[in-house]
Amino acid sequence: LLHLATHGLINNEQPMYSKLVFSENPSDSVFDDYLHTYELYNTKLNAKMAVLSACNTGTGEVLKGEGVISLASGFFYAGCQSVVMSYWGVDDKITSELMKKFYANLSDGMAKDRALRKAKLQIMEEGDFFVSDPYFWAGFVVIGDASPISSGTNYYWWIFACLFVIACFFFYRKLRN
Repeated sequence: LLHLATHGLINNEQPMYSKLVFSENPSDSVFDDYLHTYELYNTKLNAKMAVLSACNTGTGEVLKGEGVISLASGFFYAGCQSVVMSYWGVDDKITSELMKKFYANLSDGMAKDRALRKAKLQIMEEGDFFVSDPYFWAGFVVIGDASPISSGTNYYWWIFACLFVIACFFFYRKLRN
């Protein structure tokens, strides 16, 4: 999983130059503390999900035959199976709370889209009148593979259970002899 809670700068004229900002004072080198969309097209990521909790990560230019060229599309091109992205500027504090609830729902085994929906409902229910406004939470969407994220611990449980049964079998046979 990748989670990037940064600032997003969108370039509507040249969407491949849209970028995530990692530092307030970027250096003057090749490593400029920005992650541009064009850099993602030259990257191989093996991630089940990228969460882009920055402003406008799903907006960009619509190209015929390509769809929307955005930071989110760059993560798909790089190999992410699903992306959580935003369609407009987002509030840092409310986004932080939304993401905490989203990850709690994911850890309960929910599908990504359902986990995000439930997190939005929780924000609406627990927040005041101001926070319940859709402007603060409705901009986030899940695109791509929405299936639950498996932790892999189920395989370890089955391996442990099989080894335990085998050990009991050998212990039983030894007692019989």
